[in-house]
Amino acid sequence: MTVLSVERFAVAVGAEAEFGSLLADLLATVRGQPGLLWADGAPADGAGFIVVSEWRTAADLDAWEGSDAAAAWDESVDPLLTADRGRRRFAPLALP
Repeated sequence: MTVLSVERFAVAVGAEAEFGSLLADLLATVRGQPGLLWADGAPADGAGFIVVSEWRTAADLDAWEGSDAAAAWDESVDPLLTADRGRRRFAPLALP
């Protein structure tokens, strides 16, 4: 079953353009990752951005989140954020 990842980033006023550029780089990188079905990001209502992605399995998402590339991106955007990133995962329920 696929896993949906939703991340919200509270970006400092004046840092939106820089964050947007880094986000475009992230999407170019993440779209080449094994197990990724799709990913997109955009400014969110109010301050910040949202990134949504769908992964073939939770293990695929775990592999990306544990990668050096993901850690480097997190480090590069951390100074631009005004709060901790909001992160949620959604997986379909196995209903009878």
